[in-house]
Amino acid sequence: MGENSTKLKIFGDLPTTDDGLGFDHYVDILFSLIENFEATSPLTIGIHGSWGSGKTSLMRMLEKKLTDGENSNIKTIWFNAWAYGGDEPIGLALLQRILIAFQEEAKNGDKIESLGRSIGRLLIDAGLRKIAGIRLEEAGEHFKSTIDVKGTLRDDFESVIGESLGDRRLVLFIDDLDRCLPEKTIEILEVIKLFLDLPKCMYIIGVEKDVIERGIEVRYRSKEQEIPISGKDYIEKIIQLPFTLPPIREEDMTEFIEKLGIGEKEKSYGKIVAKGTNCNPRKVKLFLNTLRIREAIAERTGGKIEPDLAAKLFVFECVFPQFYRDLMKYRDQKLLCKLERLAKKEADDELMKELERSETLQKHHKNRDLNSLLKDEPYLCGIDLEPYIYLSGTGEPEATVSDEALLNELLNELLSEDLMKVIHAANLIKKIPDSEKQQYLNVIVPKLKDANKNVRESAALALGYIGDARAVEPLIEALKDQNEYVRLGAALALRNIGDTRAVEPLMEALKDESENVRSGAAWALEKIGDTRAVEPLMEVLKDESENVRWGAADALRKIRSKKQN
Repeated sequence: MGENSTKLKIFGDLPTTDDGLGFDHYVDILFSLIENFEATSPLTIGIHGSWGSGKTSLMRMLEKKLTDGENSNIKTIWFNAWAYGGDEPIGLALLQRILIAFQEEAKNGDKIESLGRSIGRLLIDAGLRKIAGIRLEEAGEHFKSTIDVKGTLRDDFESVIGESLGDRRLVLFIDDLDRCLPEKTIEILEVIKLFLDLPKCMYIIGVEKDVIERGIEVRYRSKEQEIPISGKDYIEKIIQLPFTLPPIREEDMTEFIEKLGIGEKEKSYGKIVAKGTNCNPRKVKLFLNTLRIREAIAERTGGKIEPDLAAKLFVFECVFPQFYRDLMKYRDQKLLCKLERLAKKEADDELMKELERSETLQKHHKNRDLNSLLKDEPYLCGIDLEPYIYLSGTGEPEATVSDEALLNELLNELLSEDLMKVIHAANLIKKIPDSEKQQYLNVIVPKLKDANKNVRESAALALGYIGDARAVEPLIEALKDQNEYVRLGAALALRNIGDTRAVEPLMEALKDESENVRSGAAWALEKIGDTRAVEPLMEVLKDESENVRWGAADALRKIRSKKQN
């Protein structure tokens, strides 16, 4: 590493007991509830929130408050469910964890040891049945002892826990159920209900509600049974107190990001990261780590990227994947610029007309969250995105038009009414050998006479972008179309092709009733540069439209300059 290289530091994903998101208020509420709850009754509290929202940190903060010097009447146990999320019976592992925690206190040693042996037999029984495929009903006397164990297990646990606790209460934290298979979550909850629904015991369970609902479906559908209870009803039956983490506000998350020990340049895009990650703490750290790696690569390879621009583009990549894919695909058509202008309400008539014609623009413009991001700085319009795309490794590969799948995709795009798709397909077709273009011309040319005016206009523009002279005659016919935008599209297409066969028809189009068509015809004649157009262009200098007059004057200058050279 070079001496001037910045040291790369990334953020870990360990939970914390240092509040940075206003969780202290929630901890105080839960602590007060636990402290004042009737000790003779069991209680199950569900800490609900999405993956990475801070459930573990909240539970660790609560554990810390419960175990400080002033709360000696509470014993806490922490059970990490993910550590037992494989093939082993997770419910029995939970019971073992509780016994081990009490065994460390050296109280009721004989009873705990005996109960531990009972659970051990159940674990062996479960393992044998899994390996050998033996059903309990078929095993007969072989498993009689385990049936007896199950019948007395709850009473034994009540006796051991009651005597071990004395005047204390037990608070058992169960974490990381989100990372287990859904059916493992149900197994844990059922073990609590069957064996641990005991006085003086409270259970704090961090899990998404959706995980429980999926677990119910998996458990009963795997047995080809009708689901006897909904996920919602099951949660209400098992969890007496659901506590859902309120969403973190953007301003709080932005402040949290700034306190992570980030540099000044990273503080500039804290708001972007907060918005782009839906204020999820885990996603924030993952986001920042990825950005730091990309910046480090750029620094060491001589690339130059602006951190705030990289952050915004990464938000598109992570949060709006379909938009990002379209951004890569249609970047030569300035999709990003157009959507930024629409979001900022700076669209002109031409862009509004294109919006009406483009399903792609409409789809993304209707996305409120995307628009909210697009209208805020930093703006990406006019920025060379290639260095950012290179670092992300997400650039569109060079298209091979001979691929059958791409052939079908291009045909579908050409036949769509979405102008953006039409132009994208036409630009790709333009790159293939002339001998292979005919199959596409055979599809597009007939569309110049389609009943739908939008299809006719798209066909004219597509032929112009392809630039094949075999389309000249059909485009000349399209100059007589009843729709002015089809006629304009034909004039612009003839300009791009630049074939002198179009000169006289374009001269006639200088008299069109539409100002747009007259202007387009003058522009086309300027590109072709044929001296036959001089006299008609001189007449157009008297046109009532200033735009048309400017177009004619510019065309005359170019033709005369070309003649002199």
